[in-house]
Amino acid sequence: MKRFMVCSLLAASSFCLGKEGHGGPESPPPGTLKTYTPWFTGPLLTPSANIVTVGHFDIEPYIYYGSTNAQYDGEWHATHTPTFSQFRFQVLIQTGLTKWMDIAVVPQFIHSWSQGASTTRFTDFPLQFDFQLLKDQPGWNWHPSLRFTIKESFPVGKYQHLSPNKHKTDIGGSGSFATSMGFVVGKLFNFFSGVHYLNTRFSVSYTYPAPVHVRGFNTYGGGYGTAGKVYPGNVLGFLLGLEYSMTHRWVLALDAACTTATKTRFKGALGSTTPGGLPAEVGGQPIDPLGIGSNVDAVVGGPSSVRFSLAPALEYNWNANLGLIVGAIVSVGGRNSVRFASGSAAFNYYY
Repeated sequence: MKRFMVCSLLAASSFCLGKEGHGGPESPPPGTLKTYTPWFTGPLLTPSANIVTVGHFDIEPYIYYGSTNAQYDGEWHATHTPTFSQFRFQVLIQTGLTKWMDIAVVPQFIHSWSQGASTTRFTDFPLQFDFQLLKDQPGWNWHPSLRFTIKESFPVGKYQHLSPNKHKTDIGGSGSFATSMGFVVGKLFNFFSGVHYLNTRFSVSYTYPAPVHVRGFNTYGGGYGTAGKVYPGNVLGFLLGLEYSMTHRWVLALDAACTTATKTRFKGALGSTTPGGLPAEVGGQPIDPLGIGSNVDAVVGGPSSVRFSLAPALEYNWNANLGLIVGAIVSVGGRNSVRFASGSAAFNYYY
């Protein structure tokens, strides 16, 4: 296995199920003037460092719409590709099992269209367990929240025997049982005597996708007569999430993301040709017009890759348990990865 590139995020600029729920309101520092308990929905991408404890649950439906018409090559330059668009609907359902562990699932489906073709598919199904290692304490101490996460992605989405005339719109998954592990650290800070709060999160994750047997046209490329085994690249992801409370209800949010992956390998028969008459290839870059960092479909495929993205957003919170977030996710640079732009909105309900 080749050593993959390790990259760092600038402080000003994953792991994911997308973004986990807030896990309940954080506590403000005591002894401040005009202090209130801040209300946060959570940024679009970076998960919470706090679990949902037993007796509580968090539900967060998301909608995404995005498209891509370019791909970064090996020299960090963007080259034009046919426009590929996608709508995704997913629901995060997270509930506490104990005071220190919770469980989360994210059922989701996508509708993709490109060059006159379109398809609706259910995608791979993630199951996740979270463990609270440390809990943020009130006050100006160093003590952060720390959460350990382990996730398994079950390959229920369609990934092979694809139609040569659908232009990859009929892809629904990776075909791989992908195991992910990661840590999330978070800390809440208070400014201006309790009037404003800064909620900070940082996540690092590592994903190991299992090898995949493929036939014909598939998520990773292929053509007529393709038959063999794909070894998807391992994925390392970093996420930095910031939330700043302008008022009790209105919050500014920003995510900065860096995702890297090792090279995807293939053993077997490449097959003959593609519908366009080109030699068949396996190990191509799956299309990810949403850029939501699902650890597998965002970067697996092709040579080693890296991608940087930003996700600014605006939150409105009706109370401590109900909020709305609306924002955008855009790539700002990359190598051997897709350039994309997408919009997202989500409701968060914690009980």
